Amino acid sequence: MRVINVVVTNKNGVQSIDSFGIFEEQLGQDVIDKAEKHFIHKIKSNNIECEDETDEENYLGNGYADHDNGIIVAIVWSNI
Repeated sequence: MRVINVVVTNKNGVQSIDSFGIFEEQLGQDVIDKAEKHFIHKIKSNNIECEDETDEENYLGNGYADHDNGIIVAIVWSNI
């Protein structure tokens, strides 16, 4: 099974981890879309600049976004 984790950290450590499991490959894209939307939501809710789809695509391509105040939002794939 593959898992997509959306991890938010700050200067004090891990703030939150939200996990999305892909149990069936047929449904995989639905789970990926949901995880990516959640990743972008976490970026915006932590006041990291994300003005348009280009910013969103860049963050998804990099796998993380950070802010001057020390907050980092990352999207990480793992296998179990």
